[in-house]
Formats: sequence, C-alpha cells, structure tokens
Amino acid sequence: MRFLRNKTENQYLLAIFHLSVKPISRSAGRSATAAAAYRSATKILDERTGEIHDYTRKGGIESIDIVLPDGAPAWASDRAKLWNAAEQAEKRKDSCVAREFEVALPAELSPAERRHLALAFAKEMANREGCGVDVAIHSPGKEGDNRNHHAHILRTTRQLDADGLGAKLDTERAGRKRKDDLEQVRERWAALSNQALARAGHSARIDHRSLQEQGIDREPAVHLGPSASAIERRGEVSQKTEHHQERQREAANAVAALTANSQARATAAIKEAAQATLDALEQIQIQIQADALAAEQAKAQARHEAAERARELALAARVEKLNQEKEDDAIRAAALAALRKSSSATDRACAVAVADHASIADHLGAARGNLGRAVEGAERRVSERHYGRVVEAVRGQFERVDRVVQQVADRIERVVRSVTSAADQVARQQARLALARQRAAAKPLGIDPRSYYHPDNVAKREAREAAAAAAKPAPEVVINTAKIERRPAEPLRPAAPLSPPKPTEQETQAKLLEGYREMQAQWDAAVVAERALYLKELTKQAYDKTVAHVAEHQAHLDAKPMLFGREKWEAQRQSFERRDTANNHEWKTLKDGHYPLREQDKEAVQKAVERRVRDKNPALAQSMPKVFEALQAERGRVAAERQAQFLKDMEQAREAHAERQSLRGKGRGFSR
Repeated sequence: MRFLRNKTENQYLLAIFHLSVKPISRSAGRSATAAAAYRSATKILDERTGEIHDYTRKGGIESIDIVLPDGAPAWASDRAKLWNAAEQAEKRKDSCVAREFEVALPAELSPAERRHLALAFAKEMANREGCGVDVAIHSPGKEGDNRNHHAHILRTTRQLDADGLGAKLDTERAGRKRKDDLEQVRERWAALSNQALARAGHSARIDHRSLQEQGIDREPAVHLGPSASAIERRGEVSQKTEHHQERQREAANAVAALTANSQARATAAIKEAAQATLDALEQIQIQIQADALAAEQAKAQARHEAAERARELALAARVEKLNQEKEDDAIRAAALAALRKSSSATDRACAVAVADHASIADHLGAARGNLGRAVEGAERRVSERHYGRVVEAVRGQFERVDRVVQQVADRIERVVRSVTSAADQVARQQARLALARQRAAAKPLGIDPRSYYHPDNVAKREAREAAAAAAKPAPEVVINTAKIERRPAEPLRPAAPLSPPKPTEQETQAKLLEGYREMQAQWDAAVVAERALYLKELTKQAYDKTVAHVAEHQAHLDAKPMLFGREKWEAQRQSFERRDTANNHEWKTLKDGHYPLREQDKEAVQKAVERRVRDKNPALAQSMPKVFEALQAERGRVAAERQAQFLKDMEQAREAHAERQSLRGKGRGFSR
C-alpha cells in the first residue's frame, strides 16, 4: 500500500498497489476448471475427472469477462470449454494448467472505471502473449475493508489461435527468469492504473517499486491477513501488529543514533576539507606564478628563434633570386643567338621560294603558249579529210596540257605552303625576340610576374595565338583552266546519247538509310501518340481506384469499435491512409502527363504502348527490327569515324606540341 497525505484536509488519500502471481498446478491438487468456477461463481463440469465445480451461490462478484486475442476461435468465449481445453492440453501430472494474476483495483475509481482498467490490462496481455484470459472482479467483503476491490485474472499457459490451444507461452518455458517477467507486469499495471486515476481526476498514484527503491525512509506496511484482520476488527491487538510496532521503535532508535553519529563525522570532515582546500589554494597560487614566469621565458625564446629563422629565410631567398637571374640571362642569350640563326635561314628560304615562284610563272606562260598553238593547229586541220585523227590528236594535246597545268598547280600549292610556314616561323621568332627585349627592359621596373601586363604573360598569349594561327590549314590554291583563252572550234559530230549513270553503292546505301530514318520517325510519332492515349486511360483507372478506396476508407471509419479490436482497427486505418496518399499521388502524376515513379511501372507502360502500336500498325512493326539494326550499324560506323578523326586530331596536336617544344630549346622556354 502507498499512503499520500492531503495537507488541506489533513487526511490520507489511499492508493493501493498489489499484484501477485499464483500458479494453478496439478502437483498442488488444483485444476483450472475449479479455479475458474470459484472466481466467476459459476458451475463447470471437469471433463477430464468428471467432477462438477458449483459455486453459483457465492456472492461478491461484480463482473466476469472472457478476453481473447485476435484470431481466436468463437468457442473459446465459453468459459467451461476454454478451461476444459486447457486441462486436456496438458498431459503431465505436475503440469501448470493456468496462472492467476491477483491485482488490487483503486478504490478511488467507479465500478465502470475499475472494470475498464482490468479489461484493458487483460486485453494487452492476451494480444502480447497470444493467450486466453478470464477476468473476475470481486467486491470487498461485508466484514472486511470496504476499499478491497480486486480482480482475479486467470490466464492460459498455452497460445490460443484458430486451431485451439497450441505451444507453451514464451513466459512459461523452462529456464525463463520469471522475476524479470513479473517486474515488467507489475510496472505495466502501475502505469495503466495511474493513467486511469489521472483520467478520473484523482491525485493519488501508485508505484510498483519498493520503499527503498523509491528513496522513502520508513518501514513498509504489514499485510495482516484474514485472521489478524478479524482480531483487529474485534478491538484487540494482534501479534503481527505488536511485532510491527516493536520493529518501528527499534528502527526509530537506530535512525536517531545513526543521525547523531553522521552529524559528528560530517562536521569533522567539513573542517578537514576546509583546511585541505586552503592548502590546495596556496599551492595553486604558487604554481600559477611559476607557470606565468615560464610562459614569459618561452615567449621570449620563441620570438628570438622566429627572428633568426626569418633572417635565414630572407638570405636564402636573396641567393635563390640571384641564381635565377643568372640562369635567365643565360637563357635569353641562347635564345637571341638561336633567333639570329633562324632569321638567316628564313631569309634564304624566302629567296628560294621567290625564285621557285618565278620559275612556276615561266612554266605557266609556256603552258598557255603551247595550249594556244595546239588550238590553232587543230583549227587549221579541221578541213582535212582525216577528221577523226585530227580530233584525237587535239584531244590528246588537251590531256597533256591539263596534266601540265595540274603539275604547275601542285607546284604552286607546295611553294605557297612553304612560304606560309616560313612566314609563321619568322613571326614567332620576331615575337620571341620582342619578348626578350621587353623582359630585359621591364626587369628593373619590378613588374609583378602575376600581372596581366607582365612581358612573360604577354609573350605566352602571343605564342598561343601564333600556334592557333599556324594550326589552321593553308589556303588551297585552285587554278581555273576555264579562264585560258581558246579559239572557237567547229562543232564536233553529235555523239550517241548516253545512258543515265548507274547509282553508286554509296548513293544506294544513303537512299536506303534515308528511307529507314523516315520509317523510324513514323514509328516514334506513333509511339508518342499511343503513349498519350494510354496515359489518359491509366489516369482514368487511377481516378476510379482512388474513389473506390476512399469509399472503403470511409466505411472503415464508420465501423469504429467501442472497446475491443481497437488496435487492429487503428492499424487498418493507418494502412488505408497510406494507400489513399499513394493513390492520390499516382493519379496526380498521371494527370500531369508524367510517367509513374517506379522504374518497373515505367517499363510496363512502355511495353504496353509498343504492343498497342504493333497491333495497330502490323506492317510497320514487322519492318522495324531491320530498321533498328541498320540504323544502329550506321550509328556505330559514324562513331568509329569520329573516334578515328579524334585520334588523328590528337596525333596532329601532339606533333604540333613537339614542334613548339623543339623551337623553345629542349622544352625549357624563356622563363621558369
């Protein structure tokens, strides 16, 4: 029992905690049928022994209920059938056929509130362990304490499912620590009772822990029992009461002695602690002064070492700068010498190019003269009798002249390329020479090497521009032979009509690929149109499914249980809400014209659309595999060509880079 004092009314508010567990075991000569009949004040026939347990004339019964787990059979609601099944499920002569939990119900609650509390505790036990529970609430006796409202909760030791009583409960297995299980049950009963008291507006509370665990320094109350209670009701003092009073007096004397001794020891300890604190403070002050002095010395030493290190670093930087300047001067001198040599070589190349150009002009003039003479000779021989031989001779002369002109054009193209390359080299060499001069002029000015206008940065930009200009292909020289003057010749004999040229293999392949691309475009357009139509159908189906599920959800909400089955109903309600959210999201996604979120749904939609297109366009669908294969091969060929061109460009870039590096002198450049 726990007593709480009400300070305003100067009386005790009683909140009782009592929970005990008793086994109903055959080894003690007990049976589940007899225990159930006595606690429910009913008549039950024990089918195993043939005994009739009749306690129908027993009074003091407030309510009796059978509480079953979810999924239990309907016959288990019959008390006699339930406990006879429990007796028949056990075969050993010392079996524990049932287990009883006796709990004290708070007297502050009304009868309906006490019944609701007991049933909630039993329902939680039935669902947690999967067993059948028989709840009987007894009222206080006429001659006893009128606050002794209590309940007898009889539980099966085996699981109860649709097939009847099955395996033993986990809490009934051998080797189980029943003390831990009992502690959990006591804690849960205290929590449920306190919740019921709070709902009813009472300030009284119960606690399943002992007084020592709660930190309450008093002796626990004594359970008198039926005999001692009868003695106390007659106005006499029982031996239990006298013994309890003697224990209380001894405890009070012991507490007083311990209190005095503790106070003396505490005073001495406080004095010793104060003296030790003063000594420690004095030592701490001395240590702080010593630490401050050591810190000042360490700071001075650190400043001295930092200054020495800074001087060493400045001297090393100065030496390195001088060495760098010497090396730059040597590089500049070598670059100037190389520029002088290359300038002379470039001048010679330009002279050779000019001479070649003059020679090419002479050859071109000679070719034109030969061509004119050939035309004149052909004209003179037109009237001759051997017309065919003259025409053949003229045609041969024309072919020879064309070959000569082509050779001249090739020679001119080579000369132009050499001249362009020589001019680019001259420009780069002049840029480098100007860079060297700018650096030599800007060095004493102290320009920041990272500046945009520093000569090194300017030279790098100009070098990049020159390299880009050099990488561009030389302009192609084309000689138009149509501009060469020819005298009009007499018309030749009409030639036989020519048959149209046969298309080449490349032209045939191109036309075939063009047809394949048109078929691919038709297929893609059909798929897009069919996908839009199919998504509309899916949207309508999703809307209908959402509406139907909302109706089922509302029906479930209308069927809300009042007492039992609430947990299962709540789980189903949450499932309905999750499904409603998913249905709404699916419907809105499809309504906006998007695919479903899951990848497998997207694949299913695509497959369905393609199947519908094949059904509507069988001829096109039959040709599409060949079209896909041909277009895939064409894409592979184009990718291979691009890859080859890319590798070729990379090789040319590497060659150009190697050429630039060779011009810079072993890849070192003009500066670091």
